[in-house]
Amino acid sequence: MESIKIAGAGVVLGGEYDEVSVAGSAKVKGFVKCNVFKTSGATSIDSSIEAETFKTSGSIKIEGSLKANEIKIAGAARIEGSVESESFNASGSLVVEGDINTDVLKLSITNGSFENIYGDEICINSDGKFINEYFHDVVKNISVKEIEATSICLKDVTAERVSGDSVTLEAGCKIGVVEYSKSLNISTKVKVERIIKL
Repeated sequence: MESIKIAGAGVVLGGEYDEVSVAGSAKVKGFVKCNVFKTSGATSIDSSIEAETFKTSGSIKIEGSLKANEIKIAGAARIEGSVESESFNASGSLVVEGDINTDVLKLSITNGSFENIYGDEICINSDGKFINEYFHDVVKNISVKEIEATSICLKDVTAERVSGDSVTLEAGCKIGVVEYSKSLNISTKVKVERIIKL
């Protein structure tokens, strides 16, 4: 299988590759399946991506879905479809319009918007402690419709429903309904409308 490397500006056509590497600006036209997909800079993808490893820094927009064993995102990302992975780590700004299905999700982001998140270990918290220390008007906005997982840890997250075996809610959370079966830890400055022990 061939690899594609772009330094500067270029276009990647849909197909199967060993590695797709972009440093600069690129447009991906069509479905891409590869072992490694990594970008640094600005990338737009008009279809879906399937990879073993997906790493991006800078800004990226995916009009389809993303499926990868390992996902690492740093910067600003918008995914219009669903996400499926074993490990998903992100920092910066992230929007996922479809469902997220992952074993382990670790997000340390300034703002984010999500539909439904399903997994085993889910940890979402706001980034920007250093900024907030000096600029108190920084808005932290992380919203999720629904989270279902075995272990859940949230900070500065607004969600309609959170359901898990073990749930930890740290400062800044606003939750409609919390369901738990084993343990529930709620710190100060957390708003929960309803708690259900399963």
